[in-house]
Amino acid sequence: MKSLFLISSVVLGGCFFVDPINQRPSLEIENTSAEVIERGEAGVTLIAHVDDPEKQIVKLDWKMFVCNDASNVGTCDGLAKAEGSDATFVFDAPIARRDGTPAESLLVELSGIDDFGAEARPKQQLIIPLGNAKPSVVVSQSAKYGKTVGTPIDLFAVFGDADDSFSNVTLEFELFSPTVSTVGAPDDLCDAATCPKPADETKRQIGKTFTPDVIGEWMLRITARDPRGSADPLGTDGNTVVVETVLVVVDQLPCLGVVSPAAPPVQSSLPVSEPTLFQVFQIVDAIDPYPTNVGDPILGQSEFHWSIKLANNARQTLATETGNSVAFDPGAFALGDVVELRVEINDRGSPFPLTCDPADLTCQLDPTLTPACLQRQTWKVVVQ
Repeated sequence: MKSLFLISSVVLGGCFFVDPINQRPSLEIENTSAEVIERGEAGVTLIAHVDDPEKQIVKLDWKMFVCNDASNVGTCDGLAKAEGSDATFVFDAPIARRDGTPAESLLVELSGIDDFGAEARPKQQLIIPLGNAKPSVVVSQSAKYGKTVGTPIDLFAVFGDADDSFSNVTLEFELFSPTVSTVGAPDDLCDAATCPKPADETKRQIGKTFTPDVIGEWMLRITARDPRGSADPLGTDGNTVVVETVLVVVDQLPCLGVVSPAAPPVQSSLPVSEPTLFQVFQIVDAIDPYPTNVGDPILGQSEFHWSIKLANNARQTLATETGNSVAFDPGAFALGDVVELRVEINDRGSPFPLTCDPADLTCQLDPTLTPACLQRQTWKVVVQ
């Protein structure tokens, strides 16, 4: 009996080394999108918040199922619609279930297991209700004449609906001027059948046009309705309201474009010893450009005014030279003569004679414009 007691004493007095128990991680799902999202909505984002007591790396596993009623798993599609393993789970909201019926809700499951095999329990689940997708509308503007008052401005609306298709969308257009609360609807330009089709085959395009009679901010309001929309334009379930502002301006100043010969720096001279053609290749203007399109009933052409001045003599208008070019013959002058050859332009809305000092070699009626918009160019020619 004595020996048994000694053995027991040794055992009882010793130390046991037992590995600590690996604790399970805990998970939480944060929905950074709306509580109810629209069918077809892009970029729905969920974030996993992970807490592991031993600070181990937790491998995540996301699964998202499309359901009729996500609270009843039996109404969900059996296979996951989307899966992921990152802390952030991003997906596009489905439109329909596998059988083609509308998707009404989503069931998202998040599981995780740490490096030592401890699994988070229970799995985290999140139910996301799906709502009706409102129509989408994107508006663009096209102004062939620079949005100049009195000229037509075209507006195009590209529209669609993720869960009802473009064919079930109706559009209402309302036009408002800066001075009148409403001026009705813009004129038709093309409909969904005749307008160019967008690259996205699920969408169509409608074109409208109007000709503003006053300058300022015009406003186009488009109300798009799907079958769940109502006549109330202010945000019911199936309505989308888009407001597009169009800034209408006065006729802008014409600007001299490329000239030949290239104009020398101010106060510098241009030596000329051979007959030379001085010409303007381009005038930049929304409705009076050069060269112009004579077949366009709205377009005109800015006017050219050429003049010449020898030394201290008076400036003489070249009355017969109103086109875009003048031929200069140095043989008509003495060697060393300094001759100023000048071209000035005006369009239908700008003044002539120009209001700049006649002594100035160039004229910019609006000095705030950048880059410079010149209405006068003077070559100081030295006859050689």
